[in-house]
Amino acid sequence: MRALNMKSEQRAGSAGLSPIEDVIADARDGKLFILVDDEDRENEGDLCIIGEWADAAAIN
Repeated sequence: MRALNMKSEQRAGSAGLSPIEDVIADARDGKLFILVDDEDRENEGDLCIIGEWADAAAIN
């Protein structure tokens, strides 16, 4: 699996993957991140957030 977060996309100017350390840090700060699988599989992504941060405000 790979992870994509908005911070890396803004930094690169196009879609890109973030180092796992950045994704973990963002997750600990309550930020949403996208977890993607390989292009040779379903080629999809899931919005993820740590459970303690998951509330209506986080997902709306």
